[in-house]
Amino acid sequence: SNTKYNVDTDHARLIWERHGSRWLASYDVIITSDTAPIARVFLEHVHHHWTHKAGKRIIIWVCNRFDYHHIQDTPVGTASEATTQSHFPEPEFYALYARAANGSLGTQVSVLAYNAFETYYASFKGMHIHEPV
Repeated sequence: SNTKYNVDTDHARLIWERHGSRWLASYDVIITSDTAPIARVFLEHVHHHWTHKAGKRIIIWVCNRFDYHHIQDTPVGTASEATTQSHFPEPEFYALYARAANGSLGTQVSVLAYNAFETYYASFKGMHIHEPV
């Protein structure tokens, strides 16, 4: 199911516990693109692990709406549209990505837009990406 791209707090924590600290220790730069919610795995933990490590970077290249997500699969005719919605993206997601874009998570985190529309869309959702790449 494509709901694997709906990276809520629990999903990010689970991935972090399985792989995250190893990934952060293994790489100097982590770039996420296309599906920006995947970066949440790192954004939730960057301040604990990379705050004082020179040269470490996380780059989020927003190519397909930063809050890209899928509606939960539900058999036709069994639920209303309101109950088929995932709880992702939740308010904490938007706040985290806004902090990433405005520099509150540190200079190691950069959020870049693929085009002007991504910048416009993000600003509509409260996240201010400065210029598209």
